[in-house]
Amino acid sequence: MANNFDFDAELEHCANHDTDLIRHGAFKMTSALKSNHPFNDGQLVQICKQINSLVTSKNHDGKERNEAVKAAGIAMLQSFVARAEVAQYRSIMEALTTKFHELANKMVDLPPENTEKQKIMVKLMDLYSLGLEHIVEECTEESSEEVFGFLSNSLLEILGDRSLRVEDNTATVLSYKVLSKMLKSRGETMETPRLRAIVDICLKDLHTPLQRSSITCLGSVCAHLDDGNLQYLTSTLLEQIQKKKSFDVNISVEAISIIASRCGHRLGGSLKIIIPLFLGFIGDVDMSDDEQSSVKTCTLRENMCVALTKFAERCPVEVRGGKEKKIFYGQE
Repeated sequence: MANNFDFDAELEHCANHDTDLIRHGAFKMTSALKSNHPFNDGQLVQICKQINSLVTSKNHDGKERNEAVKAAGIAMLQSFVARAEVAQYRSIMEALTTKFHELANKMVDLPPENTEKQKIMVKLMDLYSLGLEHIVEECTEESSEEVFGFLSNSLLEILGDRSLRVEDNTATVLSYKVLSKMLKSRGETMETPRLRAIVDICLKDLHTPLQRSSITCLGSVCAHLDDGNLQYLTSTLLEQIQKKKSFDVNISVEAISIIASRCGHRLGGSLKIIIPLFLGFIGDVDMSDDEQSSVKTCTLRENMCVALTKFAERCPVEVRGGKEKKIFYGQE
């Protein structure tokens, strides 16, 4: 790479107006970053500016850069973050989150019949969220606390903006996706108040069209909660199950089941509520014959059996002894 890589020439290609030259320059620059080619601080600053330009700036005619150019910039970003300090790419994070939020707001005001414009905006949001995912995946351990602090605040701002809840939930779904990736990667770096804020947002979206994203995020955040917040999350879900006429019980059971698979070993104290509650649903003799055999009821029972199995696997001591054992095995 050192023999055939000309930094100035490739940087000039990246700044060209021709898409093929831009892609060529970006490919060469990305390869150099991946191969640990030596760059001085001044060159890293120039690379950062060029990535920002490719990904978030518009052409000289005021139109958005085409998708291929932005994708080339995103590929450069992935390799750049692994080499750089957060101070060197913070401007890119800020630009990506700002652009992403702007597009989310524009989607709300976009007429439903303007499907072509909508497709373009969705593709742009996909690219911007991919850039954020790359930052999450590639940032160094030393940078992760600052990166995750900034990104989680930005994403929670988007998720907390209820005006963005439109028929197309692209912005919120993608925000949940990046947030879940952050939690799986190094969720232990997040402060307790921020983790609680994530739980509260997820619980608000649990019984909405965003339920799948919400459940996934709850499964990622639960492992990083302290005992108090884990108990708060579990108790809230159990209350939803008990108030079966007000909530879709199946969704709450799915969430409980995922939490049991992640940290069921910490919920032994809740089994005295969970076991009789779930077994009551499984063998509810007050249901009519139609209700007993409906697909929804059968699915609910299956999900509850799965959840109980997970608790039994992760809380063997509690299940083997005392009243919980008798209830679990039908002796009470």
